[in-house]
Amino acid sequence: MDVTTLLVGAAAGSLRMGSGDGGLHETVDGGATWTPVEDVDERVRCLVRDPAGNLYAGTDGGIFKITKGGTSWLPVRRGLPDDVRVGALAFDPRRPDTLYALTRSHGMFRTVDAGAHWTAAEAPSPWGAEYRDAYPLVLDPTTPETVLTSAGYGLWKTGMEGGAGPRRRGPAASPPR
Repeated sequence: MDVTTLLVGAAAGSLRMGSGDGGLHETVDGGATWTPVEDVDERVRCLVRDPAGNLYAGTDGGIFKITKGGTSWLPVRRGLPDDVRVGALAFDPRRPDTLYALTRSHGMFRTVDAGAHWTAAEAPSPWGAEYRDAYPLVLDPTTPETVLTSAGYGLWKTGMEGGAGPRRRGPAASPPR
């Protein structure tokens, strides 16, 4: 199995695992046994849980959501391009309905209504919409308008509310040729 992402559960010993074949598995005993959860039929690249307990999966086919206690993944992609591939997701720690999605080919998007509608957002990368290996996506907990990612051989930072644009942070490095 091609494990692509992990999410620690709320209960002790609980963990969810996404895979490259679209499978999602769960353990409640610290990994001794794994149970398949409903497939999302796409490569699962990232998993996040909102404060209400709903799960979101970023996949090669967009974003899917399963409500707490639910059994079916529902697509939440209104406003996203049809061919979107999501590589990273992050919640605003002060606004639980605000979620950011870093895509692998169309830049970054934001929803302020728990995934019902998405709009383009300023992305923290000098390469524009190209995010082949941009992981993870992190919002500063004290100033959530500040977004960080490790896109393109460096740590990049930007302000979401009309900030100064992407700026490199961390060790100097060059992108591959």
